[in-house]
Amino acid sequence: MMMPGTQSHYTSLFTTISGLIGGLGKAITYKPLLASITLSGLTTVVTYAALSASVGYVVKYGMDRVTVRFKHFSKKQNKD
Repeated sequence: MMMPGTQSHYTSLFTTISGLIGGLGKAITYKPLLASITLSGLTTVVTYAALSASVGYVVKYGMDRVTVRFKHFSKKQNKD
């Protein structure tokens, strides 16, 4: 059973954060758009990206938990 703090947990978190940073880095360094980026627009993008990453992380964690429970249920059924 995967518990918070395991290797998979940290890998997911690292992937989410690095994707967020990489996407923001590309958006900021793209020269034609650089002139049109405002602080409020950047704040909106950062907020949306963080919320999106958080929702993705929660969904992945929930699916992992369902998988663990299903495997446990299957093993229990096979023993009977």
